[in-house]
Amino acid sequence: MTYMEALYGGQYWEISEKQKDGNLGRKNGNIFLTIWAMMCLVFLYMLLIRVYPPSARFFSPPRGLSGRSAGKLITLVLFGTTYPLILYTVGTVRNFNTYVHNFLQYPDAVKKKANKKILLPFFILLAGILLLAFI
Repeated sequence: MTYMEALYGGQYWEISEKQKDGNLGRKNGNIFLTIWAMMCLVFLYMLLIRVYPPSARFFSPPRGLSGRSAGKLITLVLFGTTYPLILYTVGTVRNFNTYVHNFLQYPDAVKKKANKKILLPFFILLAGILLLAFI
């Protein structure tokens, strides 16, 4: 099972088992991938600053914005650019249907491990971000 099959197929399977529209799994999968991509960018940013500290001055918040406001603005811009990229590349309806079809061919024992396959890289990346932030 590929990562994408686990993500989209697992979302479809969980939602459709609750007697709801399984196609909502596409939206959930796209949002998850967007957040994961944003976390990758944050990790790379933090790694760049850790390796080459003078690069931090290029990423300072604009004048007149607090750190919190700058963070919200950066998040909005990142999400606004990353989500359409995910939506129109890997998150298309055709790709979603292919991933779901392939996922549904697996036995139930394999399907139940889909969440673990999805969340493991997510938490590894989160741990990397936390390590870079606090070391």
